[in-house]
Amino acid sequence: MKWVADAALALRLLARDWRAGELTLVAVAVVVAVASVTTVGFFADRVHQALSRQANQLLGADLVISGDRPLGVAFAAEAQRRGLQVAQMLRFPSMTAGNGQSVLAEVKVVTAGYPLRGDLRITDTQNTPDRRATEIPKPGTVWVDERLIARLQLHVGESIEIGKSRLPVAQIITQEPDSAIGFINAGPRIMLNDADIAATGLIQVGSRVRYRVLVAGAPAAIADYRSWVTPKLAPGQRVESIEDARPEIRSALERSEKFLSLAALLSVVLAAVAIALAARRFLQRHLDACAIMRCHGASQSRLVRLYLQ
Repeated sequence: MKWVADAALALRLLARDWRAGELTLVAVAVVVAVASVTTVGFFADRVHQALSRQANQLLGADLVISGDRPLGVAFAAEAQRRGLQVAQMLRFPSMTAGNGQSVLAEVKVVTAGYPLRGDLRITDTQNTPDRRATEIPKPGTVWVDERLIARLQLHVGESIEIGKSRLPVAQIITQEPDSAIGFINAGPRIMLNDADIAATGLIQVGSRVRYRVLVAGAPAAIADYRSWVTPKLAPGQRVESIEDARPEIRSALERSEKFLSLAALLSVVLAAVAIALAARRFLQRHLDACAIMRCHGASQSRLVRLYLQ
């Protein structure tokens, strides 16, 4: 049969080209093209994931529900039911005093597990190496940042007044994952345990308190939880991710995504050029053979079948 003869001739031509090394360059070009596209795509995906994880560390969580009034227990309970990590936090400005001086500071009240993303770093004394905190302030103590230490001329172990309470400074905070950037939030900071907030008497009617529920977990679970929580938000409440809470981070992530997409596109273009050059060289070296077969009566369709098989 004709197709059997064509197949046999195609195999002989393939064997000849393989022995002569004609197909080696094409095969190498294809391998390099596939490897480059795969490598760049994998690298771009890993870099994007790493950027997202690092950005979430600036928020202290993957998702934050915030409000100007106490948040219902349903938000935290549903997140825990879904197997997500949960912590809660309050933030508000308040006067604090120590060594006969007073200063306006930002008070952060946290529960166990804080922070869910990123590192909270502390030290025992100023100008000494810090370390990663493995827990939050113990009840009856506070942690303060270096600016408050300098403003009130404090030392670790001395006490400061916060509302109706007088609490000793146990550690100095050197780094917080969710510390805001900007002039408005540039004041000294105090961190205390959630168990101590009632004794201070600071939260009263009209207090400027921001309530937050921090949630962390797998991206798919976080997306499902956000879909569940969004319709249940009351006025004054909002759900935030790193893109919502930090516009500068969102723009940086968008620029990085564009750059990585451009890098992947460039690798595809280079791979196509490599294959085209190899294929062009292969065709040029077979033009004479095709011309001879045409002179001996081979049809154009038969030549196409020989090289496609």
